[in-house]
Amino acid sequence: MARLVYARDPGASRCPDEAEVRDAVSARLGYVPFVDEGGLAIAVRIESSRAGLRAVVDVADHGVVVGHRVLTSATRDCGELARAFSLAISVAIDPMVLLGPAEPTVVVDRPAPIPPPEPAPPEPTAIVEPPAPIPPPPAPPPPPSVAPEPPRSLRLGGVVGVAYGAVPAVRPFFGVAFERELVIPSVAVRTEVRWDAPASTTDSYGTVSATRVDARALGCFGVPHIVGCPGLAIGGVFARGSEIAPARRGSTWTAAIVLDAASRFDLGHYLTLEVRAGIDLALRPVSLELASQSVYTNPRISPHLGLAAMWRIL
Repeated sequence: MARLVYARDPGASRCPDEAEVRDAVSARLGYVPFVDEGGLAIAVRIESSRAGLRAVVDVADHGVVVGHRVLTSATRDCGELARAFSLAISVAIDPMVLLGPAEPTVVVDRPAPIPPPEPAPPEPTAIVEPPAPIPPPPAPPPPPSVAPEPPRSLRLGGVVGVAYGAVPAVRPFFGVAFERELVIPSVAVRTEVRWDAPASTTDSYGTVSATRVDARALGCFGVPHIVGCPGLAIGGVFARGSEIAPARRGSTWTAAIVLDAASRFDLGHYLTLEVRAGIDLALRPVSLELASQSVYTNPRISPHLGLAAMWRIL
């Protein structure tokens, strides 16, 4: 919650009054954030000169200045200037407006636990005469010989590559991978943890940068040198708005279906080199917003290309 101090020069009388500014910020946030007394104070002054209109935004927390922003309009367009400083006020109060509206939370009532059954009463103890000794049975025949199970390999390695779509540009990614072969020939379970390097996008109101971290579970099958690996990726996108007073951060979760293919080259008994390519099919697209306008939305299909080195440890 914040206290708003708003003033206009005589030459800026066509710009919105204080009530209109309060209504615009409340509509953007979805609630009324202003109080008469509060530790967070936001002062907005509209100045008029021959060069145009200028809005000066100062943010103070318990008397300490934590943000300062100057917005100008050479065309003397009060509407454009009002939208800009309304966004700056909204971000100063609640930075989560950069990530757009939050997903609704569904609360599911759990059923009441079933009480355990009452213990049965103990049965009466009967006195039984010891039976006569039973002669030992004959020795069983030796079990038939069973062929030994083929060894299952365990591999650990690293992955590097480039990807597009998870963040607003083609960016490198880095990861670690763990793979375990199953009893079925040429079938394995693979897990990966991947980090996409940060990327940013800019519009007239500021800059948003984002990075992604996710975990992937894949099932791999195929012939010895060519495999397909479908699976699922779940992770998070971490965003930061800059050039807005004050700078703020936010995050949200993502999910995607993964379709990968790889060519494998064995370099001896322990080392395997993989050339990997694939796509992510987004199940939950993420949108980065400024001024209630989408700056970037990750596409439904995000391709990636990488190189993996896997070391056999078993």
